[in-house]
Amino acid sequence: MSRLLRITRKLRQIVKWRAADILFACGCGGSLHRNRPGGRIIVYHGVDATGSLEHNTRFVSEATLEQHLRSFRRHFEVVSLADYAAGRRAPDRLTIAITFDDGYLNNLERALPVIESVGVPVTVFVTGCAETDGQILWPDLLDLATPAVRGRVEVGGDIWLRGRRGELVSTSTGETLKLRCKRSSLDFILEMTSVLQPFFSEREPDRLADYWRHLDAEAIRRLAASDLVTIGSHGGNHLSLGAIGSDAARNEVLSSKAYLENAIDDTVVDFAFPDGSYTREIVEMVAGAGFERQLAVNFLHPEDAGDPRLFERMGNNPFISWNNQLWSILEGRY
Repeated sequence: MSRLLRITRKLRQIVKWRAADILFACGCGGSLHRNRPGGRIIVYHGVDATGSLEHNTRFVSEATLEQHLRSFRRHFEVVSLADYAAGRRAPDRLTIAITFDDGYLNNLERALPVIESVGVPVTVFVTGCAETDGQILWPDLLDLATPAVRGRVEVGGDIWLRGRRGELVSTSTGETLKLRCKRSSLDFILEMTSVLQPFFSEREPDRLADYWRHLDAEAIRRLAASDLVTIGSHGGNHLSLGAIGSDAARNEVLSSKAYLENAIDDTVVDFAFPDGSYTREIVEMVAGAGFERQLAVNFLHPEDAGDPRLFERMGNNPFISWNNQLWSILEGRY
């Protein structure tokens, strides 16, 4: 894509977003929601007190979450993921299902009170990290440890240095350590976490608990006790299933299912692909493991759109106004 074309598209997007803000400011935005049937699945991750973007862009504040959920209830038909998958749709407005990924402890401590206050059903996709590596996922450790790295570190036989954007970058390939991890096996990720753990420990982990502590089995049980919450699986260690081979992917899927079902003493039939990574072989394997619904970010194969087991989702964009996010949800794209 040429530089001129990229600039033109960016300018069109800015004009669109400003137009949406003007419409809503003039009280005309409500008409955008009328006669817009269809469906969307929305995905959130962590919830903190302030909506800080210092550590990652996956978090919203409690106040922002409440604003979003109340707006969804006001403008849309909000249904459970099971009802959404079964085809329930409002004839005159958008129907949405709400999901959370990763299984942060703040989903219980911060999000659940908001969810119950507003009264909307949600599905929370939880990893097995509390069982396997002490309640921290590798992406969180990487995000939180990197600012403390001074000089070089060695992982996987490669040398990594802080780049201009603050990420650890390979001196040999120029790729980021996060991207390498997304393409790598559990062994590589365990090596990375071992190397970066001392840097994470330097940053007073308890002070940053909202951004890394995950649900353990007891907290999962407490969350599942809410009539508004359904527990789903997000894999064992948040590995990119499409990149790690079929045997490793199968272990991630089966171990997480067993762990979660033991925690809540109930069946778990929803699966969300970590990092949206999967293959058609993995789709069949996940279905064979007993999962009825599989959630991606974007479909990766031509036949996915016609597969009744698969569903796409939209994330939260923290860099645009809420009015523009509503408009983007209506259109199904940012």
